[in-house]
Formats: sequence, C-alpha cells, structure tokens
Amino acid sequence: MGKRKTGTPGNEDEQCRYACLSCMEVWYVAAEATPYVKVGGLADVAGELPRNLSQLGVRIRLCLPLHESMTIPADGVDSLSLDIPAEGGMEPCTVYAWVDDDLPVQVYDLPRWFARERVYGYPDDGERYAAFCLAVAAHAVLHGNPPSILHLNDWHTAPLAMLTRHAPASGPGAVLRQVRTLLTIHSMEYQGVARPSLADRFGLGSRVMEKDGAEWHGGFNALKSGIAWADAINTVSPTYSRDILRPGNGFGLESFLAQRVRGLPPSLYAGILNRLDKSWDPAVDKGIAERYTDRSLQRRRSNAAALRRELCLPETDGPMAAYVGRLVHGKGIGLLMEAAPVLMEKGLQLVILGAGDSEFQERLTAMAAAHPGSLSFQCGFDAPLAHRIYAGADMLIMPSLHEACGLSQQIAMRYGCLPVVRKTGGLADTVMDGDNGFVFTKESGFALFRAMRRAMKTFSNHGRWEEMMRNAMRTDSSWESSAKAYISIYSRLMGDSGVKNSLL
Repeated sequence: MGKRKTGTPGNEDEQCRYACLSCMEVWYVAAEATPYVKVGGLADVAGELPRNLSQLGVRIRLCLPLHESMTIPADGVDSLSLDIPAEGGMEPCTVYAWVDDDLPVQVYDLPRWFARERVYGYPDDGERYAAFCLAVAAHAVLHGNPPSILHLNDWHTAPLAMLTRHAPASGPGAVLRQVRTLLTIHSMEYQGVARPSLADRFGLGSRVMEKDGAEWHGGFNALKSGIAWADAINTVSPTYSRDILRPGNGFGLESFLAQRVRGLPPSLYAGILNRLDKSWDPAVDKGIAERYTDRSLQRRRSNAAALRRELCLPETDGPMAAYVGRLVHGKGIGLLMEAAPVLMEKGLQLVILGAGDSEFQERLTAMAAAHPGSLSFQCGFDAPLAHRIYAGADMLIMPSLHEACGLSQQIAMRYGCLPVVRKTGGLADTVMDGDNGFVFTKESGFALFRAMRRAMKTFSNHGRWEEMMRNAMRTDSSWESSAKAYISIYSRLMGDSGVKNSLL
C-alpha cells in the first residue's frame, strides 16, 4: 500500500474532520476479510476499506476470528492470552497481532469454535460468533490503547454494540462504556437468530431479551441486538438504506429499524456505497487474454473470442451475456431462467458461473445440455474464470430481487461489460439506464426480457455501444469518497460527547 496522505485539507470542515483522526482508534471487526479468508462480498469490503481508511490517516485495526484456513505470519507477530466466558466457566483465547502493509491486524484464536472447514453454516454459528464478540470485548478491556470506535459488520459482530451499552459501571470492564459503535449492515437477510439462552452467554440474560432489544420470536437475534444498541448505523448503499425501512423489505426487521432510525440523529444513519480495489483493472489484469483500456476497446474482442473457445461456444457476431453469482432466489436467477429460452432464440449467448440451490443447478445443467451452442453453465465459484468472463462478455445480467450494494455490476463496468440490472439497492445507485448500463424495475422475467431486448438492439449500433462501454469504464468506483463518508461518521461519533450519553 502507499503512504498515508498528509497535509492540511483545503476547507474548514475538512480540517475539523481530519483533526479528529489523531484522537481515534478504530477496530474494524468482521467475520471475513481478503486476503485472509473469503466467502462473499463482505470479505472484499473488510479487506479494502480499512486499508483505504488507514491511507487517509485513520488509526485502524482489522479484527478477525482465526479460521482454520488462515495462516499466521512466521515473523513479526505479537501474542496475548486472555479468557472469555463459557458455559460453566471460562475458556482461553490467544490474540495474534501483526502489521500487514501498514495495516495492523488482530486475529482471535478460539479453536473450539473456529478450527473448522467452513466460515459459516454450522448449527452453532450463533455461539461461535458470540465467542468472537466476547474475545474482542475482553481484548478491548485489556488493551493498552482501547478502541474509541468499534466498527461492526453484519450479525456476526453486531452483539458487540450490546456489550458496550451494557458494560459494568465500575471495574476494568467499565472502559467499554466509552467505546462508540458503528454497525454496517451488508445484508438484512442474515440475522444470526439463535437460542434465547445465548443472552446468558453474554452475561446479560433477560436484560436484553425484550421486544425492543435482542428478542426475536422467542429467540436471540444478533443483528437486532446491534440495531438496538449501536450508536450509529449504515448500510452499503443509499437506496438500500431506504429500501429496508419499507414494509416487506427488511426481512421482518423493517419496522424495528425504522423506529430505531427515528431515534438517531440524521447523520448517524447513512447509506455508503461499497467500492472496488485496484486489482479489478483490464489494463493490468494478467489473467485475461489481452489487456485493454477505454481507449483500446478493439483489443477487448480477443477476450470474447478466447472465452468462447474456452467454453465451447461458437463464434458469432451477436452478443454474449453473463451471470456471475450465487444461484439463489434473491439474486433473481429465476427471472433469468424464465427469460433465457426466448433470448437464446433471438441470438443471445449466455454464460452462467455460480453455485447455490440444487434446484437451480439441476435446471441450468439440463438447459445447457438442451442449448449447447447458446448456453454455458459452469457450476461453482472460479475467481480466475470470473475475470475472463468480465473481460469477454458484452453484458452482465443482475436481476436481483434485492441487492444491498453489489460489486459485480461495478466490476463489469470497469471491464466494459455493460450491466443489465433490476432497480434495487446499490444497483439503482450505480447503474444509469442508457448511460453505463440498462435498468428494469418489475420483478418478472418479461421485464428482464424487455431490458435485454433494448440492450441487444443497442449492441447492434456499434458506435453507441462503444460510447456506453467508455461511460461504464470511466464510472468512478474507487474507495476514496466512500472512505471519507465513513470518516465523517467516525468524527461525528467522536466529536459529539452527547451521542452515547443520549442513547444510554
């Protein structure tokens, strides 16, 4: 990474904001982060945002559980032993800390809970991530320089807001009462619902198991606990921040979130777009057939030809569209499968890369067998192939029923692959219809078909298509503006001493 930016910002607001940076110690707490461990988009954000914040002058640490697939560096690592509450007593945790390219990293070794093959997907996930939260809280108490702000991400770490708000009034643990919390909601769909006795694991019991606290249909809801007690909340796009307040869009928590937001100052509930790191760049991508820029689009054709050869699709003058992502209902794969047969009849080639529900996988396998020259289905997650698809396909289809932010459409635009998206969440914030992509509104296969028909008609106008490709490739998807928006929230939390007191 480059050196941190220095110098005096140009206006008074900027000066005030950056003057606060030296007062902050931020711990960015997440379940996954690249390059250490990755399951989904959360890892990309957690791997990049803290580094960008560090470059802007924020003193920030990345905090992760030590998953089985992770490796601790051989040199330059400090360690600390601590104990956390467990059923019937205490259990040990070892904290390993090192600096990775100017970013301090802290990992929490809890082998009973995280020495497993997968990051998620176990019946006791609630207990596993409760242990992680307890370890971070215990470490914050023992640390010589405790955090000013805990930046929490999704349900896995949301209970830390509850722990700070219910910290003891005296003794070593009282230091947590001064810690401010920001909860970033990447997805409302996954909430970490567990048995009600999990509240006892946090040492809080019935105090938090109330309608306006962590209780959820008789169970403990981790995400709800964070919404209830975080000092600030943000989502990962402006439109998503509004969408999830509407009936039916918040997976049961929309009314509770709306009530909570009404009690927050306006500046402490925001939608901030997730962005991309610099590795997604067709000018330097060594994994594609031929590198190119928005000034050398003719070179991009080599990538389309190479992708067709790799996937055994015939050469054609028609367009090639792709779907890259999970094969689940919420991603709109059902809409694509509804529209696909007619689109292929009209000359569209389809490339689908993903895995998910077995029903969708089986149907796509059968569809590919029935249309060998028009549809290639690659079941699984293949990152190098995804790069080649973005570089070779003409369009990326994202018919999501809900999408908090979306990185795929931003990646596609960087590569000159025009996105065709449904107007929801971050897709609505990043894709402008007829400028850098195509947008449709209704949740139907026919609405997707009509948008694709418009895209295919535009594709036949080569001059117009290249203009839209350049618009897409020049769309700003860098982290700088979003990182500054996070700094503004941090500064608001740090600069107003009444923020936490008014919520206690």
